[in-house]
Amino acid sequence: MKITKKFIFIILLFLSLSVFAVEAKKEIPDILFHEYQQISFDSLPKPDSVKLRSVISELETFSEYAYQFDIITSRMESGPESTCSRFYDFTGDGVDDIIFNNHVGGEEKLFVLWEKKDTISGFHWGEIVKILVNSTNGKNYTFVIVSDLCCDSEIGSIKIFSAELEDNRIKYPESKKYEFYAWTDFPDNYESIPQKKFHVKSDSTCLRMSPETNNEYNGPYYDFDHMPLYGNIIAKLAKDGMGIIYAKFRDESGNLWWFVTINAKAKLLYDYQSRDSSACKCGWIDARFLEVVE
Repeated sequence: MKITKKFIFIILLFLSLSVFAVEAKKEIPDILFHEYQQISFDSLPKPDSVKLRSVISELETFSEYAYQFDIITSRMESGPESTCSRFYDFTGDGVDDIIFNNHVGGEEKLFVLWEKKDTISGFHWGEIVKILVNSTNGKNYTFVIVSDLCCDSEIGSIKIFSAELEDNRIKYPESKKYEFYAWTDFPDNYESIPQKKFHVKSDSTCLRMSPETNNEYNGPYYDFDHMPLYGNIIAKLAKDGMGIIYAKFRDESGNLWWFVTINAKAKLLYDYQSRDSSACKCGWIDARFLEVVE
């Protein structure tokens, strides 16, 4: 069988993206939420067989999600697969809530939270990577889910589900979303700093994948809007856009770079392959173009 260079390139690209995706799932949440107290999914109680069967019988009432629940319940019952579910009282009402997070037929995992037997927060594609604890009372929680890094995707998402009081009950709706580019250089060995707010000093300030200035034309590649790609630019920001600084790095020339998130409301003059205009963006910015807000 003849194997073309194009086919080999596609396979190598797919494998490279898969490696970056695995790293991104760990590194980006670690950067954004390293200051928070947290508990691990694995440390939560696993359901015993009696309780599990009781829950499965209750799930059958959700007929609108019949297909997903058929798969979920079979996975919850099948030996080692039962490790994908946890019971814990996340709503503080004295009744254990249920978390399910596992594959249901696709590349990505499915995250489901049942707050009571008659209430479900919904189905969200992605993997639980962190459960943050509210430091004020130690009772409310925040779920951090990484998604969209499948099917050779270059854009990943971090979805935040935070506790809210509604009708005298704690619920967990999606409260915030971040987008990041799979090829981003994450500040693993860079110096972390206390989180600081900033605003952009001038128009066309570049958010980049790495802490270096690269504006070379990446022809013949184009973005979703058929605009040409240049270097490591993710987005160009308008003046006065706001965001948060998480880490810093000095390059060989002594220039200071900051790893940041850009607020969802910040105006973008250019945005490379974004899936969601309401999401915060992650990347590097030359510190000379930002002003710290004390």
